[in-house]
Amino acid sequence: SRPFAACICLPPATTRTQVMKTPAFVGKMTGQMKGLLSWTMKSFPQLMVATSLAGSALVMKILPLSGFAPANFEKEIMASYGKFVALPLLKPVLEPIGMEVRMFMLVLACFHLAAAALLLVPTGRKTARLAGAWAVVAMAGAEYCTRTTGAVPPMTPPQWAWEAKLICTMSHVVILVCGGLCCYGFDSLGLPGTLLSLVTKSKKEKESKSSPKGSPKASPKKSKASPEATVSKMPSKAEVGSKAEVGSKKRSSTPPSKVKTQK
Repeated sequence: SRPFAACICLPPATTRTQVMKTPAFVGKMTGQMKGLLSWTMKSFPQLMVATSLAGSALVMKILPLSGFAPANFEKEIMASYGKFVALPLLKPVLEPIGMEVRMFMLVLACFHLAAAALLLVPTGRKTARLAGAWAVVAMAGAEYCTRTTGAVPPMTPPQWAWEAKLICTMSHVVILVCGGLCCYGFDSLGLPGTLLSLVTKSKKEKESKSSPKGSPKASPKKSKASPEATVSKMPSKAEVGSKAEVGSKKRSSTPPSKVKTQK
């Protein structure tokens, strides 16, 4: 049987390593990594808030509600949110509208996903401020709920309960600070537009590389008509003879000039 590289027509390993060691390839990859790192550092608050809220919505709320989570995980999550709903600050608000544990989790998941989408999809400062404000409120509420009830992440061993609480508090504080930064001075990322511009740029680069260098660019202007080259012809003997006869006739037709007589 042929190796996998031969089946998909890949170049030899030596050729690939030689290409990867060339200065042009190394410089290109270094520039791309530096650009990605600088963009990540500039967009750290938005990325931190969006990924945290989306991950919390999917793992801690939608997954247990859908029934795909492990049994122990789902049991501990539902018990924790049952304690949250019964807290003195939340019960007077949730009980009159009949919001139970499952509905409370679903509403939180929807708000988390909406805030993450506001930070990632559009561009502008207003959407970033809305998502940042929700992140501040959500993290303050999460810290209040976990501190008051003593809840820890599900499936945490009892001997690691204190460390788990400390990690939860630190994560809440970091996300809250990033949410506050999104409210002041940071815009939404607009990732679809950025990805589309990158794809367009790469296509243009491929087209420019595929076209040969020095080839004239096609222009709609009409090309100027070149003047016809004048071809010099040698006169034939008949033409020379006819011209001589005409010249002799002209000389014979001219009257003789008068000779001045000297007095």
